[in-house]
Amino acid sequence: MIKKNLWIVALLAVTAFLFMGCPDNNGDLKNPLPPPPEASGDLEIDDPTEIGELIEVWDKTGGNATLTFDKNVLNFVIPAGGSPDNQGFLINFPADAKGAGYNSMDVTFSMKELTTIGAGKKAKLGFGFHYEGSGENDLKPYEDFEIHFSGTLGEKLTQKVAVPRLKNEFLVFKNNKYGDGSDAPINYKLEITKIVFVGGEAKPCCTDCDVETCKDCKDASCTDACGTGCCVVFKGDTTTKVELVAGKVVHTNPSFSLSGGTVVAADGTITMKENAVVFYNFPADTSTYKIADYDYIEITYNLSDAVTTSGGAGNLKARLMNYTNSAAYTGGNWVDWGAVGTGLTRNYQTWGDGGTGGFALSFNNNDKATDGCDSIKLKITKIEFSKGTRYTVEFYSPMTPANNSFSKIQVLQGNSIGDRLPKVSNPGWTNIGWVDAWEINTNAPTSTANTIVGSTAITSSLNIDNGVLKLFAKWMFIPLPDLTVEAPANNTLFEPTPGGNFVGTNTDMTRITIGGKQYWIVGDYRATGGAGSGTALGIETKLIASQADFDAIKTKHDLGYTRIYLDLAALSTNYALFTDLVITYDMIEVSTSEAESGEGSRGIQLKNNNGGSGGDNVAAALGTAAAGGYPWLEAGTDKVMTVKVAAIGTSTLSIVKNGQSNGKQGAMLFRVTKVELKR
Repeated sequence: MIKKNLWIVALLAVTAFLFMGCPDNNGDLKNPLPPPPEASGDLEIDDPTEIGELIEVWDKTGGNATLTFDKNVLNFVIPAGGSPDNQGFLINFPADAKGAGYNSMDVTFSMKELTTIGAGKKAKLGFGFHYEGSGENDLKPYEDFEIHFSGTLGEKLTQKVAVPRLKNEFLVFKNNKYGDGSDAPINYKLEITKIVFVGGEAKPCCTDCDVETCKDCKDASCTDACGTGCCVVFKGDTTTKVELVAGKVVHTNPSFSLSGGTVVAADGTITMKENAVVFYNFPADTSTYKIADYDYIEITYNLSDAVTTSGGAGNLKARLMNYTNSAAYTGGNWVDWGAVGTGLTRNYQTWGDGGTGGFALSFNNNDKATDGCDSIKLKITKIEFSKGTRYTVEFYSPMTPANNSFSKIQVLQGNSIGDRLPKVSNPGWTNIGWVDAWEINTNAPTSTANTIVGSTAITSSLNIDNGVLKLFAKWMFIPLPDLTVEAPANNTLFEPTPGGNFVGTNTDMTRITIGGKQYWIVGDYRATGGAGSGTALGIETKLIASQADFDAIKTKHDLGYTRIYLDLAALSTNYALFTDLVITYDMIEVSTSEAESGEGSRGIQLKNNNGGSGGDNVAAALGTAAAGGYPWLEAGTDKVMTVKVAAIGTSTLSIVKNGQSNGKQGAMLFRVTKVELKR
């Protein structure tokens, strides 16, 4: 039943009445109500029926799980092939708890029945406060908001969650298959025996900062309501100073704020572990320096006490992002910071920071068993800011004088202009690029002119005069026609990437004829017994109709996997002048792994190199928000995929199967019947 101190309810009602103002002629209150006071008593709910009235099913499995509850007993039933991390329940706040000033919510669970669970695994719940997506708004650090049942009947566990974190006034709890949690099939029942909303004064948490990341917290003591260590701030020590030394801004023993349960010692030594993020604010401008004038930072640091329980080599694997933790600095995306040692250094380009004014250093959770580690201690002793060479780039169009209204830009030495290269047009003409030297008398490029594209590195080897690079637009007097290349009858375009197969580069191994037509076998290959063992992930659940075709495809797929590419420069030396690459293809789904529902067999990555394993993922080149990082191909014939040429950034586009280890394994037959370059 609901138990509550009634005198508190009366006091709240009287307080609300006393502070209530009278409506004016517009119906508004002249004197607004004050914020609700902190509840000094607890709100306790232990009646099964009343608990059941707060429960609501949360199911993102697409219907492949059975979700039921009887009053306060929750029934988790996830069959083989189901999505065990996308099904669960909501606990909604009761009306008496909404806006009543409680500081935390305690939920007590009891193991009611255990029918099916993985060997050596646990019934594991993860907590969050979102309806949509998977993990976007989970409470962090994750390990502080998980509950692990060993399987013993009657086992009771209580989870505390700070009410200020639950902005939507409900709590989602869902089965978590990761770590020691169990994958499908799963069948167990949990009973919620008690829900308590805890009163009393709550510790101030992140009142002067970004609540989600706590990176700007000023109060080092506010830990409970944001999660363990969320608001920890290291303010440096007595030797902390910022000074100008030999043209560099030098910050000795700098201060930090930390999130993700990060631990920091009194001397500034940080324990980097799963979910740890260190935030560093750039120094404030002074009369002698302005940080925006500096282009690089050098971080000097010590590493100690590496923990390698998972079998890693003991190195710190991390990435350096901007202060909003949204974009990696140049060279900062998941790199090796080295093993235990002192006086280590790393250099990063921070020019082009975009005004975020700092960096976020994140621990790589996914590399603990190889080069990385489970945790390691980091002490940053110094951060130095230095300047690089910046060039001014000016743009001209001598052949079309009316097209000369271009803004000049600045580019740091070694960087490229990228998408800041002007897009020019003139009716009846075709722009065929930019050069860095022009002969006025002939109105044409000089013999020493270099062709400049968006990806060209701007260095002193170009025609630069007194720090200024002048670029001139070249034109043709006719429109550039679209280009179409069709595959020979029943054949396919694209080629296998060099080294793109798990075993060798034999084209016959990765191409097959089905129904008189040639296809690439695009699949993910990770053999459990080694190459050629015949046991490969992703060729398990048959999707293709013909068993004979499936067997023939599987025989080849078990030898390796295919990554295919197209060389745009081979189609046209002027490929960069086109806007769209239009790919017409046929696709047949072949198989998927038993670990996922089937649709993952269609997932790919688009890479901008000819090897597939490197380069950048340029799925955004599809130009659609729905594409995300891993677009899905559409099954059928004469399907079309349009890729933005400028977004590729190189002359090569590779198609790589996505899903080597994330439950998206599978294989498809893929043939390209036509490619078009269009203006």
